[in-house]
Amino acid sequence: MKIIFLIFFLCNSLFAQFSKDDFELVKTTYQRIFDKEIISSYLNSGAEKKIRAALLSIANSQDTSFVDNVISLNFLDHAEYICFTIGLLGESKKSSQFLFNKLNESQNDEISKFILEAIGRVGSKTDLEILINTYLNSSLPIPNGIGYAFVNFSLRNINNDLTKEILLAELQNQNLSVVRKSDAAYALSRLGGFEKANEILVTLIKENIFNNDQNEKLIQYSLSSLRRVKHFPQDSTLLATLIYHPNWIIRVETAKSAVHFNYNKKDLLFLYKSLLDDSNPNVSTQAAISLKELNFSANLKKEVTDTLYNLLLNNVYNPHTKGELFLSYYSLFPPKEVYDTYFIIRFEGMLSKEFIYRFMGDYRQFVHNPISNLTNLFRIEDYENRIYITEALMKIHNDKAFNSEILNSFLLQSLRTAQPAIVGLIAEGLNQNFIAENESALREIINSQITKNINNSDYTEILISLSEFAAKIELEFEKQILSILKTSRIYSIKKYALQKLNEPLEGLVKELGQFNTIWNNAFKFKTATVITEIGEFKIEFMPDYAPVSVGSFCLSVQQRLFARNIFHRVVPGFVIQAGDPSKTGWGGPGYQIISEYSPLYFSTNFVGMASSGKDTEGSQWFVSLASFPHLNGRYTVFARVIEGFDVVNLVQENTIINRIEIK
Repeated sequence: MKIIFLIFFLCNSLFAQFSKDDFELVKTTYQRIFDKEIISSYLNSGAEKKIRAALLSIANSQDTSFVDNVISLNFLDHAEYICFTIGLLGESKKSSQFLFNKLNESQNDEISKFILEAIGRVGSKTDLEILINTYLNSSLPIPNGIGYAFVNFSLRNINNDLTKEILLAELQNQNLSVVRKSDAAYALSRLGGFEKANEILVTLIKENIFNNDQNEKLIQYSLSSLRRVKHFPQDSTLLATLIYHPNWIIRVETAKSAVHFNYNKKDLLFLYKSLLDDSNPNVSTQAAISLKELNFSANLKKEVTDTLYNLLLNNVYNPHTKGELFLSYYSLFPPKEVYDTYFIIRFEGMLSKEFIYRFMGDYRQFVHNPISNLTNLFRIEDYENRIYITEALMKIHNDKAFNSEILNSFLLQSLRTAQPAIVGLIAEGLNQNFIAENESALREIINSQITKNINNSDYTEILISLSEFAAKIELEFEKQILSILKTSRIYSIKKYALQKLNEPLEGLVKELGQFNTIWNNAFKFKTATVITEIGEFKIEFMPDYAPVSVGSFCLSVQQRLFARNIFHRVVPGFVIQAGDPSKTGWGGPGYQIISEYSPLYFSTNFVGMASSGKDTEGSQWFVSLASFPHLNGRYTVFARVIEGFDVVNLVQENTIINRIEIK
């Protein structure tokens, strides 16, 4: 009977929530008014979908006055949504007490997992101690989800040394399922790894090396946990098995962690080289990135040097692998001479400019006149390359050996530009000496940029950076800037300023702007086909969870915002991200939409909205390449990939999106 109930419960939890009939509910949610009369009518409707739609709305309110309404609902009918909603409302003694009571009553592992996740989101340090003591002293087995609770506590900077010991006990318990151990390994990796767990993690990897998807998650998280403590077993058979594992996500994790293997023989080095030669370009790129930490015997130094240098001279690798290999080579074997401009020109034909500029920042002491070279290049480069140059110059700026009037003048001049990424990078990186010496000019620049861009949504991150920059000058000056920012028409900026000033949020309303047009697109289309230069993949929309995100995405498609766009950010084995018309990662559609958090998990091939904080979403979106629970309830899920998985797995940074078709 318990199994039948669980199957019913899981299927039931996938029912649609929002529908095209919920205009007024979604509208009040969008405006961040959360009209209690509208929400109450949904909660009291007796209709399951309407109740859950109301819970999704409430979850995004951050208003703990809703707690009484939520906990008065029938818990078993809506357990997942009640736990999720309470968790997102924020820390509350009433919420944590309610959740602990339900945990004591629960006889269902899946429901207990929802409860424990929520406790981690709302509980206090004392609640974490209660949870630990309950685990350690109970004669009954603690249900699944303890690891998720620990991670959620940790994300709120609430920690306890015993959490890792408990996770180790979970991994060692022979009676627990692979799913449970996978969750423990995930939590341990998020908490930074645990040396005492190394041996059991290696054993679990060996026992589950070839099996189903859940076993592969266990391997993925176990490798991640080992990497956090820079450990890899001295087992060449296991190394080879992982390097040639059929799942490319496992090979990416192997590329990250296997650099800590002791490569004491030539043939072992060539095993790691197999990752550089991997058919998946993201495995290859990750292997090149991770090479910086390669652990090899001193007697193999010449072998490693010659091999890597020869690989650099070949054109067998994709541009990102080659660029990262170039940087890793010089990280392992720093230059012994000062390179002139000829060196830069010689490699420029072999590498993307990004890597040349990163080299000039990282190895500035080995580059002749790096400041003059970079500032001159800045004047002739496009916006994207200017970002790389600025990043390099900021590294030089923070090196006392390179104090320069030319650089100081450049930084002041660049802070005045209309290029948000440049302004943001400089504002976040200036050192205190520079600030003290240029206080008057910096005050004028901050005031000018704030005044000009106070209602420019592409400057959201920059406005916040400039406010934080103002605090470095003087706290009273920061208050002056915040007083200006609270007049912004950008909801997220206004809210930020009011919260920093400790002023009430009552009456704060997000302007409707494009809402009606977005709503008209929310349920109009079912799928989108992303047609790239390497093939296409199809995503299925989920407007029942995120109607605003779906509607906005479809509007951007109709406005051809994504035509000839690129995947501007690719993190191997993690996400591929696109949707920025500026192709830099700093742009958007000219407006912001709301966050639409839901109980949906960020599993492999789920599509989410990128953001720089709550309610700052625009047009940037990403595909999750594996399961990453720490994203759950922190980013909006609005679709999932249903076709073309092989194309998704081969996307690299700068892969071109020719167009997107919606149907």
